[in-house]
Amino acid sequence: MITFDHLFIILKPTIIVVCLFLIFSVVFYLIKKWVRVLILGRKFKFQNQYSTDRQMLDRLTDLSPSEFEGYIGNLYRKLGYDIKVVGGRSDGGIDVIADKDGVRSYIQCKRYKTSTVSVHDVRDFYGALVNKLTNSKGVFVTTNN
Repeated sequence: MITFDHLFIILKPTIIVVCLFLIFSVVFYLIKKWVRVLILGRKFKFQNQYSTDRQMLDRLTDLSPSEFEGYIGNLYRKLGYDIKVVGGRSDGGIDVIADKDGVRSYIQCKRYKTSTVSVHDVRDFYGALVNKLTNSKGVFVTTNN
């Protein structure tokens, strides 16, 4: 008959491995978040270097789409939000998720130099939000009309 003591002795190495895995996962997550905050903070120091809105807009349109998404995420972080930049090809129409005071903001970022935001872009974003608007909001950020 297997008693609790025997079972504990058998499972002890497994329990230790699982605990170590959880500890390392949490530590890795915190380090990753800390590094991302440091990188985003350094990468976008330029925002205080420009005196006119036109100069700032020109600098923003020179960013790549992923850099623009990171810049918007960094602005929300500075406003006190917990952010997650999720942009990319398979982002589901949402580039940044920002949480603050129990409200989640889903943000779509469009960095355009010459073209304008189309009705199709806004409809796609709305479609991405349809099932997510409980205690949340959608924000559409663009560098053009």
